[in-house]
Amino acid sequence: MDRDQVLAIIDKAYAARQANDEEALSHIWAEGATFELAGETSLLENFPGSKGPEASRPAVEELMRLVAMSNVTRINAVVEGNKAATLSSATVSFAGRPPFETLLYDLWELDDAGRIRSLQQFADTARVAHEMRALKEV
Repeated sequence: MDRDQVLAIIDKAYAARQANDEEALSHIWAEGATFELAGETSLLENFPGSKGPEASRPAVEELMRLVAMSNVTRINAVVEGNKAATLSSATVSFAGRPPFETLLYDLWELDDAGRIRSLQQFADTARVAHEMRALKEV
């Protein structure tokens, strides 16, 4: 795969994620794929993927129920073979709370068929922790 093909797959994944299209996402993830939200696990409590790599489909389905995402815009990307690092801006909101802008740094790995093998996402850990605490107070 070349750079444009890898980025097109990532764009397709984010389009499906923003649409909360679980069916479309299920076709993008490779069998045995993993998702991980990187960060200090003690701050992230029960956030999907925060305890290390876990099965992508259940983690992403739980994430879609918890966090709405829109306006994902890729700022920069580095692609090397089937791996990519992307920096994006996005608007997110936790379970109906007010939306906010944030940055996401993602490390992607695709298999030879162009399906996502793994996604490790770096986000604003402090903001995620804040939003999760606010949900508990409601």
